[in-house]
Amino acid sequence: MTDFNRETDLPAAIDTVEKLKVWVDSLLQRLYGSKEYEETEGAYLQPVVDYSIVRTSDKKVRQITRSSIPINQDYLTATTQKFWTFADSLGDVEIPAAFKVD
Repeated sequence: MTDFNRETDLPAAIDTVEKLKVWVDSLLQRLYGSKEYEETEGAYLQPVVDYSIVRTSDKKVRQITRSSIPINQDYLTATTQKFWTFADSLGDVEIPAAFKVD
C-alpha cells in the first residue's frame, strides 16, 4: 500500500472534502495512472484510474475521475469495521514530495 501520514503528507490547504477528493484522485493518477485491470472476464483492460480535466458546457472546469480500488472480501462478513478499512493495495510506492505541499 502507499503509506500516508496525515500530519506530514497532507498539504495544509486541504480543508474540505472536495479538496481532499481532488488531491487523492490526482495522487492516484500520478502513482497508478498506467496500471490496468480486467473488469470482467474477456473484456478489454481498464485503467485503475481514469482521470481527466474538462471544460463543461456551462464553461466550468471539472475534474472527472473513475477509480477502481480492490476491496478485501472479508467485508462481506464483517460486523464492526467500516467499509473503507477493507481497501486493498494498488501498489507499494511513496507519495511524491510535490503532493505534500501547497
